[in-house]
Amino acid sequence: MKHTRDAEQLLAANEQLVLGMLRIQSEVQAAEYTLNEIVRAANIDELTNLPNRRELRARLQHAIEDAQLHGDSFALLFLDLNDLKLINDTLGHHLGDVLLIETAGCLTQCVQDGDTVARYGGDEFVILLPHCTSRDDAQSVADNIISSLNAPKAIGERQLRISISIGIGLYPADGTDSQSLI
Repeated sequence: MKHTRDAEQLLAANEQLVLGMLRIQSEVQAAEYTLNEIVRAANIDELTNLPNRRELRARLQHAIEDAQLHGDSFALLFLDLNDLKLINDTLGHHLGDVLLIETAGCLTQCVQDGDTVARYGGDEFVILLPHCTSRDDAQSVADNIISSLNAPKAIGERQLRISISIGIGLYPADGTDSQSLI
């Protein structure tokens, strides 16, 4: 009888241990999910779902270090939407937000895998082209972006053409650090 009671207690203790381990595993998974969401929120622009300025700076620093290591160059495009303030003031901030989202999607479609499209702030975007080594190639990407954005887009109930100004910087010709390149 004692042997049966000891076996039952051992089985109950084992069951409690397994349940405790499962509970801990579930809590760890929940904590990992929460941490991933915090990291994402810290590095992704909430409106456009693009990398934000913080994430861009990290990727740009990595591109600089990689280019220094391999003796490569790369291009950086700085884009500024024209007349967003006018659109916000006359048509409302909601349409301005839709315009920013539409612009983000269009920019993402105009680049290749491995390139970074980031919202720098307000109506400014930056595109890191790590495999673009000449001004002509960067200009070609910029021309494609201007053409794509200039096509009429349905923004709310209106057809708008997005006008954008683009500056081009090449590493190392135009700067050797993130601040001077931007």
